[in-house]
Amino acid sequence: GLKESKQVFDLLKGLNKQPIVVDADDMINDSKGTLKKYCELIEEEFKEEMIHWKAETVNEWSGNGTFISKLMVQ
Repeated sequence: GLKESKQVFDLLKGLNKQPIVVDADDMINDSKGTLKKYCELIEEEFKEEMIHWKAETVNEWSGNGTFISKLMVQ
């Protein structure tokens, strides 16, 4: 959650690392540009298929009863 994200952010800052923060509005308004910039920062090649894909059901993510049960207890 947000608390854990802040902890990771603070940890990286404490290690003199610059955390990469992606603004959700930037992703919505300029997905391609934002993703290109992110790829530059992590030294990864940008590929068009990162922003365009065929919508389909991925069976291995269709559900896990044990996982769901644990969530319901919390």
